[in-house]
Amino acid sequence: MNKQELKGKSKVVEGKLRENVGKLTDDKVEEFYGRVQQVEGKMGEKAGKLGAKSKKSSYSSEK
Repeated sequence: MNKQELKGKSKVVEGKLRENVGKLTDDKVEEFYGRVQQVEGKMGEKAGKLGAKSKKSSYSSEK
């Protein structure tokens, strides 16, 4: 797991927390931003995984 994946996972957790706070306080805007933050985090995770795969494939193609 690289830094970008870890940042993405933390953003997903933060987004879930923010969404739940919005639900508890009946704040639709906070819920929305929580969901947006989760999507951003998932995109960061995917980008991190793709980056790790591309590095692995470039190392194997150099040999």
